[in-house]
Amino acid sequence: MKYVFANIRSLVASVVVVAAVGFSPARAQYGYDFYGDYGYYGGYPYFGYHSSTALEGYSRGLADLIRSQGLYNALSAAGASQAEEARRKAIENYKQAVETYYHVRDLNRARRTAEQERRRERVQEWLAKRQPYRPPRLSPTQLDWLTGELQWPAIFLDPAYAEPRETLDTLFRQRTAEGFLDAEAYAQAVEAGTALLEQLKSRISQYRPRDYITARRFVEAVIVEAGLPAL
Repeated sequence: MKYVFANIRSLVASVVVVAAVGFSPARAQYGYDFYGDYGYYGGYPYFGYHSSTALEGYSRGLADLIRSQGLYNALSAAGASQAEEARRKAIENYKQAVETYYHVRDLNRARRTAEQERRRERVQEWLAKRQPYRPPRLSPTQLDWLTGELQWPAIFLDPAYAEPRETLDTLFRQRTAEGFLDAEAYAQAVEAGTALLEQLKSRISQYRPRDYITARRFVEAVIVEAGLPAL
């Protein structure tokens, strides 16, 4: 409003100056000046409508000013409203994009979880149907059935395996003589065999894969054989 009144004061001052230096009742009413000159527009005499008085011109100018100010305010308000609407839609679009991202992520995670569960079930079914591994009894080339002497793979001739190896040799000679091992003796055989397997595993990098597997299976068969009657 302060801006409007400032413009009104400027317009009033302009009207007063124009009226003082150039306007006459004849020019205002008929379109020509005091000396009878007609107005020109585009090189031709102009007989269009003019304000009949300075007051009318002032009033029309003031009305145009007020109308322009109102139009400016209306357009400014419309622009602000459109900007706010655009901002609101941008926020909604961003929110929808974030929700879509997390929704898709959750769907993928659920799908992977379901697939892993199906694989786990298939593995469990396969393990349930699979016959448990049971090492075969020692062959005559691995165990002398008459004396109970074990024919150790070359790996176990290393002095590092001497203690558990000698324990098993003693127990198998006892088994051959008595026909079987009692619970205490069998527990000692299992303990000695387990010690051999642990030592063998700790040195796995020193052996070729085939030699390691052969030695491990031999000890596993020895443990099983210790729990069976002698032939």
